[in-house]
Amino acid sequence: MANKTPALEGDHWIEARDALQAYSRALGKFRETLTPVQKHHWHGSLRTYARGLVTPPIHTGWGALEMRLDLVDCHASLIGSDGRAGRLSLAGLPANRLAYMFKGKLSEWQVEADVDIDSFGDISLADVATAAAGDIWRVMIWADSVLKKLKAKQRAETSEVQLWPHHFDLAMLWLSGLRIPDEDANDPAVADEQINVGFSFGDNYPRPYFYLTVYPGVVEFPDNSLPEFAEWNTDGWSGVRVPYDGLAGMKKPEKLILDLFTALIEDASLQLKEAR
Repeated sequence: MANKTPALEGDHWIEARDALQAYSRALGKFRETLTPVQKHHWHGSLRTYARGLVTPPIHTGWGALEMRLDLVDCHASLIGSDGRAGRLSLAGLPANRLAYMFKGKLSEWQVEADVDIDSFGDISLADVATAAAGDIWRVMIWADSVLKKLKAKQRAETSEVQLWPHHFDLAMLWLSGLRIPDEDANDPAVADEQINVGFSFGDNYPRPYFYLTVYPGVVEFPDNSLPEFAEWNTDGWSGVRVPYDGLAGMKKPEKLILDLFTALIEDASLQLKEAR
């Protein structure tokens, strides 16, 4: 898989993506509600596991629980450390119904979650889109592997590679450990020097892409010669964007991404240092 990008084709992948995002938002909100606050809102993200997405363990008065989205055979599950479990098929299941069922099951388990179930809407994974959900998972686990290898190359503090439900993107945050002058030190999102590297399944773009952004902004990248498969983005955000489709058919796409983003992180970290 390292030398070939998984296919993402067909007519139903966008509706599958939107449904999976809605389910992910529900799981992320439960985790955020039941987990101690972490900097950069890391308490509201999800992680990958061998078959899909999962909340890290949520600790309770009686043990711990996890919520999972199995994207291989399209079901959601709620699992307790004491052996209790519940399972729902995702095919045709509205996101607000999933939230309703999980909230009710948690209450039975003496875990009260202040979650507005109606906020997730009635979007569901249609039967015809379940195969596309599997395609999305194959792409996601490939991108997850690439980002984790990039993380392993870093000496600075980095976040876990995590799935952000709001934009349905995998991302790793690189932190210099230094604060930005005149910003609220109690708000890490605006006070920390950071480089964000990730993989998006598309928001205002029709297709997925890798990306890299720098905060505070670094503007020298457009003057550097990016490889032909990458481009400087200014539509809604400023940073480097690598369309996923452009990697198809290229030799060693994983190495291309790792080499590019390793160099960009080194370049950006030097520019941040010089700008202080």
